[in-house]
Amino acid sequence: MISTTPDAVTRVLAEPRSRRAAVRLLAGAVLGGALAVRAMPAAAGVNQTGWYFCSKCNGVYFSAAPNDVNERGRCPAGGAHKYLGGGGYIMLADYDPGFLHPSYQDGWCFCVKCHGLHYTGAPIGACPAGGKHATAPSGNYVVWVGEPFADVGQQRGWRYCGKCRGLWYAGNGTRGVCPAGGGHQPVAGGNYCLNNRNA
Repeated sequence: MISTTPDAVTRVLAEPRSRRAAVRLLAGAVLGGALAVRAMPAAAGVNQTGWYFCSKCNGVYFSAAPNDVNERGRCPAGGAHKYLGGGGYIMLADYDPGFLHPSYQDGWCFCVKCHGLHYTGAPIGACPAGGKHATAPSGNYVVWVGEPFADVGQQRGWRYCGKCRGLWYAGNGTRGVCPAGGGHQPVAGGNYCLNNRNA
C-alpha cells in the first residue's frame, strides 16, 4: 500500500515503485479493451472513459456529458471546465490488488464537487468548489508513473501538484491555474502518463 502519513509529498512519490499499488494490464488490454462509461466514476474494475483535459486550468476532469456545461464540474480558473472535443482519456479504477504492476500508483480519487482527479496518499488538497476535495463517492483510481510502456496511446507530460494534490498537464509549457492559488506546483518524481483515446 502507498504510505498515507502526512509528511512530505515528495517522499510519497519517491518511494520505490514496488510499494505503489498498481494494475497489471497488457498494453492491448488498456488501449483496445472493453470500455465502460459511467454517470459517476465509482464502478469496480473498469477502464473508464469520460475523462478530459481542461485548457483553462490544465487539469483532468470527468464528465458523462461533456457537451453539457452543467456536467463539467468547477474549474479553478472560473466557471466550468472547458471541453475541447475528442475522445479524452481512459482511467483505470478498482482493480483487484492481486494484479499489481509497479508502475501504477493507486490512491487517486474523483472529487464529486469539482469533477477533478486528486491524490489521497497525502493531506487532501484544495477544491475549486470550496474547502477540500471530496473523497466519496469515488473508486480507487490508478495512474501510470514514469515513462510510458507504449509509444502509442499514453500521453507524457502529466504532473502531480504539491499544492492542490491534483494532476495537471505540463506539456504545453504553462502551469495552468491551481485551486490553492497561482499556478500548479510540480513535485520531483511526480511525472505521470495518461491513456489517451485520441492516440
